[in-house]
Amino acid sequence: MILNKAFAWACVLVLGAAGAAGQVKTPKAPLTYVNNSQCEPCQACQPCAPCVQRPCPAPAPAPPLPPCRTPWALVAKYRSHPGIGVYRLHTQRATWSEAKKICEADGTHLAVINSQAEADLFKKFYQEARISDWFFLGFSRGKDGKFYTVQGRPLSSTGYARWGANEPNNAHGSEHCGFMLASGLLADGWCDARLTFICEAPL
Repeated sequence: MILNKAFAWACVLVLGAAGAAGQVKTPKAPLTYVNNSQCEPCQACQPCAPCVQRPCPAPAPAPPLPPCRTPWALVAKYRSHPGIGVYRLHTQRATWSEAKKICEADGTHLAVINSQAEADLFKKFYQEARISDWFFLGFSRGKDGKFYTVQGRPLSSTGYARWGANEPNNAHGSEHCGFMLASGLLADGWCDARLTFICEAPL
């Protein structure tokens, strides 16, 4: 590596790609000095110091991916009803928001009724569990006053929007979450009530 006949050898850092002209940076040579050395990039502290090729360190291995979750994590606790769907009735009580999160933790969602057959099945759940009051379903009132499912679809597009007498009524201006009555009909109610609920597995 020849810097300049007028200057002494100095420790330098070569800037540039191997085999290409570049600039050297040293206290004893101008920054614009052209370097044609074949040992770039490297540091030299003596004439023609050999270049040391340092391989790049191997990249750190990527963290392992989490195991794939089945559509319903707790399969044994869900019941399949051919031609209708796969469900789990939770008899422990929760608010509507808590129930929504519990279903989502299983990889499912709060149940949405899409047919009369599904409504009849839920009535059967109601009777078998001897539930004496309403239970939550997967719909709630939007800012526009209309009802939407937990998937963001208008309730009117689900195939089942049969309301109980005088429902929905938004009593006291505070009933914004979806319920099912023992009759299988729908109602709006207080989101902070603590009720049973049904989770539905996506198919």
